[in-house]
Amino acid sequence: MYLQLHIADAPITYRALFGYSWRNFLVVALTVPLVWGVGLILFLWGALFQAIGVDFFADLFTEDWFLFPVLAVAFGLGVLIFRHLATVIDGITSLLEGLIRLLFPLIVAVVVIFLAALPFTGLQPLWETGNGTALNRLTCPKVFGPSSNHPTWHATTTWCWSRSTSTRIRYRNTS
Repeated sequence: MYLQLHIADAPITYRALFGYSWRNFLVVALTVPLVWGVGLILFLWGALFQAIGVDFFADLFTEDWFLFPVLAVAFGLGVLIFRHLATVIDGITSLLEGLIRLLFPLIVAVVVIFLAALPFTGLQPLWETGNGTALNRLTCPKVFGPSSNHPTWHATTTWCWSRSTSTRIRYRNTS
Protein backbone atom coordinates (compact mmCIF):
# COMPACT_ATOMS: atom_id res chain seq x y z
CA MET A 1 0.00 0.00 0.00
CA TYR A 2 2.82 2.36 0.84
CA LEU A 3 4.53 1.47 -2.43
CA GLN A 4 1.31 2.09 -4.33
CA LEU A 5 1.04 5.54 -2.76
CA HIS A 6 4.71 6.23 -3.48
CA ILE A 7 4.32 5.21 -7.13
CA ALA A 8 1.19 7.38 -7.43
CA ASP A 9 3.16 10.23 -5.80
CA ALA A 10 0.29 10.69 -3.36
CA PRO A 11 0.54 11.72 0.28
CA ILE A 12 0.28 8.96 2.86
CA THR A 13 -3.08 9.45 4.52
CA TYR A 14 -5.39 7.12 6.39
CA ARG A 15 -8.06 7.46 3.69
CA ALA A 16 -5.62 6.49 0.93
CA LEU A 17 -4.22 3.54 2.90
CA PHE A 18 -7.73 2.37 3.72
CA GLY A 19 -8.77 2.56 0.07
CA TYR A 20 -5.72 0.68 -1.16
CA SER A 21 -6.09 -1.99 1.53
CA TRP A 22 -9.69 -2.66 0.46
CA ARG A 23 -8.70 -2.71 -3.21
CA ASN A 24 -5.83 -5.12 -2.60
CA PHE A 25 -8.01 -7.38 -0.47
CA LEU A 26 -10.77 -7.49 -3.09
CA VAL A 27 -8.33 -8.10 -5.93
CA VAL A 28 -6.96 -11.15 -4.11
CA ALA A 29 -10.44 -12.24 -3.01
CA LEU A 30 -11.62 -12.17 -6.63
CA THR A 31 -8.43 -13.71 -8.03
CA VAL A 32 -8.40 -16.79 -5.78
CA PRO A 33 -11.73 -18.15 -7.15
CA LEU A 34 -10.40 -17.53 -10.65
CA VAL A 35 -7.35 -19.68 -9.87
CA TRP A 36 -9.61 -22.37 -8.36
CA GLY A 37 -11.72 -22.24 -11.53
CA VAL A 38 -8.66 -22.73 -13.74
CA GLY A 39 -7.56 -25.67 -11.56
CA LEU A 40 -11.05 -27.17 -11.70
CA ILE A 41 -11.20 -26.84 -15.48
CA LEU A 42 -7.81 -28.57 -15.78
CA PHE A 43 -8.96 -31.34 -13.45
CA LEU A 44 -12.18 -31.85 -15.39
CA TRP A 45 -10.29 -31.75 -18.69
CA GLY A 46 -8.00 -34.51 -17.46
CA ALA A 47 -10.90 -36.55 -16.09
CA LEU A 48 -12.84 -36.18 -19.35
CA PHE A 49 -10.01 -37.55 -21.46
CA GLN A 50 -9.21 -40.20 -18.86
CA ALA A 51 -12.80 -41.43 -19.20
CA ILE A 52 -12.15 -42.26 -22.87
CA GLY A 53 -8.79 -43.88 -22.16
CA VAL A 54 -6.41 -40.96 -22.78
CA ASP A 55 -4.38 -40.59 -19.57
CA PHE A 56 -1.91 -38.04 -20.93
CA PHE A 57 -3.82 -34.93 -19.78
CA ALA A 58 -4.69 -36.32 -16.34
CA ASP A 59 -1.04 -37.20 -15.78
CA LEU A 60 0.17 -33.85 -17.13
CA PHE A 61 -2.23 -31.73 -15.06
CA THR A 62 -1.26 -33.47 -11.81
CA GLU A 63 2.46 -32.85 -12.28
CA ASP A 64 3.82 -30.10 -10.01
CA TRP A 65 6.12 -28.72 -12.72
CA PHE A 66 3.06 -28.05 -14.91
CA LEU A 67 0.34 -27.21 -12.41
CA PHE A 68 2.17 -24.60 -10.30
CA PRO A 69 3.30 -22.37 -13.21
CA VAL A 70 -0.14 -22.53 -14.84
CA LEU A 71 -1.88 -21.55 -11.60
CA ALA A 72 0.71 -18.81 -10.97
CA VAL A 73 0.07 -17.36 -14.44
CA ALA A 74 -3.68 -17.55 -13.79
CA PHE A 75 -3.18 -15.69 -10.49
CA GLY A 76 -1.04 -13.02 -12.18
CA LEU A 77 -3.57 -12.52 -14.96
CA GLY A 78 -6.38 -12.34 -12.42
CA VAL A 79 -4.56 -9.64 -10.46
CA LEU A 80 -3.88 -7.75 -13.69
CA ILE A 81 -7.51 -7.96 -14.82
CA PHE A 82 -9.06 -7.04 -11.46
CA ARG A 83 -6.64 -4.15 -10.83
CA HIS A 84 -7.80 -2.55 -14.06
CA LEU A 85 -11.41 -2.73 -12.86
CA ALA A 86 -10.88 -0.06 -10.20
CA THR A 87 -14.39 1.36 -10.51
CA VAL A 88 -15.93 -2.07 -9.95
CA ILE A 89 -13.61 -2.69 -6.99
CA ASP A 90 -14.51 0.71 -5.52
CA GLY A 91 -18.22 -0.11 -5.93
CA ILE A 92 -17.76 -3.42 -4.13
CA THR A 93 -15.80 -1.62 -1.42
CA SER A 94 -18.65 0.86 -0.92
CA LEU A 95 -21.14 -2.00 -0.78
CA LEU A 96 -19.09 -3.88 1.84
CA GLU A 97 -18.61 -0.73 3.93
CA GLY A 98 -22.37 -0.16 3.88
CA LEU A 99 -23.02 -3.74 4.97
CA ILE A 100 -20.51 -3.41 7.79
CA ARG A 101 -22.17 -0.18 8.97
CA LEU A 102 -25.54 -1.90 8.81
CA LEU A 103 -24.43 -5.00 10.71
CA PHE A 104 -22.35 -3.25 13.37
CA PRO A 105 -25.32 -2.28 15.62
CA LEU A 106 -26.53 -5.89 15.50
CA ILE A 107 -23.08 -7.15 16.48
CA VAL A 108 -22.92 -4.68 19.36
CA ALA A 109 -26.41 -5.75 20.53
CA VAL A 110 -25.41 -9.43 20.49
CA VAL A 111 -22.24 -8.71 22.45
CA VAL A 112 -24.03 -6.56 25.03
CA ILE A 113 -26.80 -9.14 25.54
CA PHE A 114 -24.20 -11.90 25.81
CA LEU A 115 -22.19 -9.95 28.38
CA ALA A 116 -25.39 -9.16 30.31
CA ALA A 117 -26.25 -12.89 30.42
CA LEU A 118 -22.84 -13.91 31.79
CA PRO A 119 -23.57 -12.95 35.43
CA PHE A 120 -26.55 -15.33 35.38
CA THR A 121 -24.83 -18.28 33.69
CA GLY A 122 -21.26 -17.88 34.89
CA LEU A 123 -18.10 -18.48 32.92
CA GLN A 124 -17.86 -22.23 33.48
CA PRO A 125 -20.03 -23.22 30.47
CA LEU A 126 -17.96 -20.90 28.30
CA TRP A 127 -14.66 -22.41 29.40
CA GLU A 128 -15.96 -25.95 29.01
CA THR A 129 -16.34 -25.37 25.27
CA GLY A 130 -12.58 -24.92 24.95
CA ASN A 131 -13.17 -21.83 22.79
CA GLY A 132 -13.79 -19.23 25.48
CA THR A 133 -10.48 -17.47 25.01
CA ALA A 134 -10.97 -17.17 21.27
CA LEU A 135 -14.49 -15.80 21.76
CA ASN A 136 -13.28 -13.25 24.29
CA ARG A 137 -10.41 -12.14 22.06
CA LEU A 138 -12.67 -11.78 19.06
CA THR A 139 -15.44 -9.96 20.91
CA CYS A 140 -13.69 -7.32 23.03
CA PRO A 141 -11.77 -5.44 20.29
CA LYS A 142 -14.88 -5.38 18.05
CA VAL A 143 -16.97 -3.53 20.62
CA PHE A 144 -14.24 -1.07 21.49
CA GLY A 145 -12.85 -0.43 17.98
CA PRO A 146 -10.25 2.25 17.23
CA SER A 147 -11.76 5.67 16.86
CA SER A 148 -11.05 9.22 17.83
CA ASN A 149 -14.15 8.99 20.06
CA HIS A 150 -12.61 6.10 22.03
CA PRO A 151 -9.15 7.15 23.24
CA THR A 152 -9.08 4.18 25.63
CA TRP A 153 -9.25 1.63 22.80
CA HIS A 154 -5.67 0.45 23.31
CA ALA A 155 -6.12 0.08 27.07
CA THR A 156 -9.42 -1.78 26.59
CA THR A 157 -7.98 -4.13 23.98
CA THR A 158 -4.94 -4.79 26.14
CA TRP A 159 -7.21 -5.53 29.10
CA CYS A 160 -9.36 -7.93 27.03
CA TRP A 161 -6.32 -9.80 25.73
CA SER A 162 -4.67 -10.05 29.14
CA ARG A 163 -7.90 -11.19 30.85
CA SER A 164 -8.64 -13.84 28.23
CA THR A 165 -5.06 -15.13 28.28
CA SER A 166 -4.70 -15.20 32.07
CA THR A 167 -8.11 -16.81 32.53
CA ARG A 168 -7.34 -19.44 29.90
CA ILE A 169 -3.96 -20.20 31.48
CA ARG A 170 -5.61 -20.46 34.90
CA TYR A 171 -8.29 -22.77 33.44
CA ARG A 172 -5.70 -25.03 31.82
CA ASN A 173 -3.65 -25.23 35.01
CA THR A 174 -6.67 -26.37 37.01
CA SER A 175 -7.57 -29.16 34.56
